[in-house]
Amino acid sequence: MDSIKERLNQIDHKLRQVGGKMSMLKRQNMQLLSENVRLKKQIEKNKSNNFVGEREEIKEIDNDHASVAIREDQVEKWNVEIDEYVSKINACIEDLQKL
Repeated sequence: MDSIKERLNQIDHKLRQVGGKMSMLKRQNMQLLSENVRLKKQIEKNKSNNFVGEREEIKEIDNDHASVAIREDQVEKWNVEIDEYVSKINACIEDLQKL
């Protein structure tokens, strides 16, 4: 009986971890979306304004894109980790159903 409670507590803990990571991913996704909109507006502004300092702004946009790519890599790692948690949780549930 104690092992069942322990397993349920482990499942609950993992579900809370998954929920926390999912909410963090949602927040990051919203940030990335707003940053994407800002970058698109900046690109449109650069297209319509042909001025000397345009190259400096393009460098800044390239730097922003690089930081977005790094964040996307982190999100992908979290997605893999969440998938692993979900499969472990499913395995625990199956084990509990066998009892």
